[in-house]
Amino acid sequence: MAQLTLITALQLEQWNPDFRWREGHPRLVEWCDRLSDRASLLKTVPVL
Repeated sequence: MAQLTLITALQLEQWNPDFRWREGHPRLVEWCDRLSDRASLLKTVPVL
């Protein structure tokens, strides 16, 4: 549950350009990018 909460929070960068968390967090960027490609997450991406 914690991972789902974290990945959801980090993906807020897609809708808020001022939310810049990637700089200085290379391992977290790698983790987020890897999980973002999972089919289970891709199926839940909101369509605006």
